[in-house]
Amino acid sequence: MTLKKYALAVCVMASALSFTACSKDNTSSSASQSIEISADSFSSENIIATATERNLNQKSAKAKMVSDFSFKNYDGKDSSAAVETNITAVTKPVFKHITMNVTQNGDPYSTSEFYTDENDKGEKTLYIDYGDKWYQMPVSDEELFSILGQYDVREVLNILLSNISDVTVGETEDINGTSAYKVDGIVKSDVVPDVIINSGVFVANGLTNLYTQYFEGVEDMPVTLYIDSKTGDVVKFSFDAGNAFQVVSDYAYNLTKDMDEYKDSQRLVVNAYKVGGDIYDIDSTEKTEIPDEVKKGEVLPSISEEMEAQQKAQQEGTSSSAASTSAAQ
Repeated sequence: MTLKKYALAVCVMASALSFTACSKDNTSSSASQSIEISADSFSSENIIATATERNLNQKSAKAKMVSDFSFKNYDGKDSSAAVETNITAVTKPVFKHITMNVTQNGDPYSTSEFYTDENDKGEKTLYIDYGDKWYQMPVSDEELFSILGQYDVREVLNILLSNISDVTVGETEDINGTSAYKVDGIVKSDVVPDVIINSGVFVANGLTNLYTQYFEGVEDMPVTLYIDSKTGDVVKFSFDAGNAFQVVSDYAYNLTKDMDEYKDSQRLVVNAYKVGGDIYDIDSTEKTEIPDEVKKGEVLPSISEEMEAQQKAQQEGTSSSAASTSAAQ
């Protein structure tokens, strides 16, 4: 299996999720504990620190996250693409069940499904549904984040909470039966590139290799959080990364518009790139059974093993070529 084919099977990104217009922890969760913290923990100065601590110490949760991208296509018509991700997650031992449903202009486009499990030795296995077939492979924490981090609400929140500023706390509102403070803030323009790149929220739309220089001129990004008024847990969040997507798209357009192969390309106009999620059953979610058909999936080597094999093959090919040249002289 070539590295390119391997990457397709592992990441399920390029063919299953790409539809751009342009071309860590505690024991397994038990029943939710009754947690109440001081009123001062919810002040504008402290509420983000409160939510960050709760998010980092979260034992388990379920979540629904949606990325909704709307834009004007090359013909000037409004178009949309959305990824709805449903997540069941237990922090330790690690367990994740993630399903993704992708739509274009409201019509079904693709579905993907993943499981992650950790055994009593601390070894993690990723199970991937790709092309109506299940695969499995060992993964490190870093590899797991690189593949699924952008579809994990807890990981995305960790990055948002670490970079939000200018916080204001509003009144409480009812969010899915929970009394929660509405919290507004911004991710300032100088850290927007890091937030977008590290959270990976553009990956589902094909933007996988981003660098800070692509974001020149980006604006502050408003963020809204809803934080449980008793526990400090984030139960809902949203932000619009439309300006960041526009800036990155314009960077690519300006870079290529004078090239012959892109002479017919048109500038993409972004209406919005909204990302949001609801988090529930916090610290009361339990691991579910992984179906037998999933566990019997074809075994793949780890990403690092495959890359090492590819590098070795390339090195051997180079050595062989050099030897042939030397012999011919």
